[in-house]
Amino acid sequence: MSLLAALVGWFGLFLCWRLSLTGWTTTLTALWTVAWSARLSLSSSAFGQRHRDLLSRVSRVCFFVVVVFIIFDVFVSGPSRGPAVEPGDRTNRVVNRLVPEEDLVKVAAWLLDVVGSPAISPSEHEGFVEALTLHYDRMAAVQDQGTWVRTPLIATQLDLQSPDAFDLVRFFRRYGYDRTAFVFLHGYGGNWAMLCWIAHEHFGATEWTFCPSTSVAGNWATTEGVATLATTLAEVPPESELYLFALSAGAASVDAAIDQLPADARRRIAGVIYLFGGESVPPRHRIPGLIVAGRGDERFSWRILKANADRQRASGRDLTFELVDADHFGLAKQHLAVSHAVNGWLSTRRANAKPNAPARTD
Repeated sequence: MSLLAALVGWFGLFLCWRLSLTGWTTTLTALWTVAWSARLSLSSSAFGQRHRDLLSRVSRVCFFVVVVFIIFDVFVSGPSRGPAVEPGDRTNRVVNRLVPEEDLVKVAAWLLDVVGSPAISPSEHEGFVEALTLHYDRMAAVQDQGTWVRTPLIATQLDLQSPDAFDLVRFFRRYGYDRTAFVFLHGYGGNWAMLCWIAHEHFGATEWTFCPSTSVAGNWATTEGVATLATTLAEVPPESELYLFALSAGAASVDAAIDQLPADARRRIAGVIYLFGGESVPPRHRIPGLIVAGRGDERFSWRILKANADRQRASGRDLTFELVDADHFGLAKQHLAVSHAVNGWLSTRRANAKPNAPARTD
């Protein structure tokens, strides 16, 4: 048992180095490794009683420090750390603070690549972990709150999200903003604080960014998804110009979700941005939109997305199509190209806006 635990610890230290995990995880892994290595050494007959007593004390101290670290970070320091990853007065889940999001996502991506899961192909994995490190480091520096980022991912995997109790990630810009608000709908796998931050940091100078959480499937067209979206839209300040972003599976279901919203909620949406995904069935609404597709996307073919956009434009909808040199994970890996497309579209929309234009009735 001691040998196996020590080997796990040393392998964990290798992953901490290889994946650039946070200091919190690296410290706990190092303490675990020292503790079990010390216990393993106790079984060796080469040590006298004095050395055995010393190693035993080292092992106990390390285990004690590990326990204290976990209790402090999860139950004491955890709730006040990280960006504004807030359950919106609906939930206060301990599971959101068990593991820093950066470490959870990096290890999951590594495991999926190792086992050959279709969730991420070898080409998609290439450069993905490095991109994650870049964004999490930047988010920690900008937010000035350390590397600990609470995450809705665990609660989503445990099927804890519901319209009455869902995790809501939100960011607020105190200075240099315009009167806009973004609502960002996640795709398959769950909500990430980091993806929400990319939208907030790189897509215009928005005042608020709200990122609600629904099921693992990221299907916002379900009864639960529509109710969660409606609740989130109600939290957006009424004076804000509201834009709806949807990623991957979220982009494939957002139109059906919008069509199910009450008319007053639909009228609030100034535009819809589809990121690396879309729906083949034309929506009933006529809200202006932007489709950002990846040339190397293995899940949503840009040719199919463009054909759908052409059909909707032919039917009279104001819909723009932008192709970027990226794969399905382009929001993380090619965020500058994506932000260039999005910001260009937003600028054009605002430049062409008529100050006294009548409100839409769709």
